[in-house]
Amino acid sequence: DWLVIESEFIREWNTHAGRGACELSFNAMPYNLAEPFRTAWQTPGWLERARKAMAKFPLRNGTVVSLRQFLVPTTIDEILGGKHDFEPSVRTAATGTGGRRAGQPLPPHLAIGGRPVDPDAEVPF
Repeated sequence: DWLVIESEFIREWNTHAGRGACELSFNAMPYNLAEPFRTAWQTPGWLERARKAMAKFPLRNGTVVSLRQFLVPTTIDEILGGKHDFEPSVRTAATGTGGRRAGQPLPPHLAIGGRPVDPDAEVPF
């Protein structure tokens, strides 16, 4: 029965919430994802590969994956192939803050706007 299969998968998916997967409310497949899920589930080996991909959560580069993204045919291949197996860069030449996610603190030597400043200089405010 599809409802049982979907419910069991969502329950498994939600165990990764907060560790790289977006949590879904309830243990029911969203209506708009039922068809892509059923197509994927019927693909030989998909469930085993999906479990291996979910075991890599949280992804090293900080990407959080929604179930909609996860059901895109290439996403599991990307996760298992190592596309997300890198630490985000600490800074880039353009902004000084490349690769940072919301809520991550800036290094103390960076001023507002990401411009490097002398850490020993007095702050004018």
